[in-house]
Amino acid sequence: MGSRVLERLRNSRRLRQAGLRCGLIAPRAMHTAAEAELLSGLAQGRRRAVEIGVYEGSSALVFVGALPRGADLHLVDPFGDTMPGA
Repeated sequence: MGSRVLERLRNSRRLRQAGLRCGLIAPRAMHTAAEAELLSGLAQGRRRAVEIGVYEGSSALVFVGALPRGADLHLVDPFGDTMPGA
């Protein structure tokens, strides 16, 4: 995909949401690699996790990768209209 198209996806809210939903672009991380490692460590072995403030879901992906199969992940975003697919 051309860089011009990707740049347009990044800068347009509607196009970005569509790109996120389709898996064309990754969610923007609002955490550092060290914070992601901490979240992952805290989630390992847990049966349930709750994230408040989801944004585009990048930290939710960290939780999904760390939680055991069958665990519950609850995502709460008070600004749901900013979520892809909302």
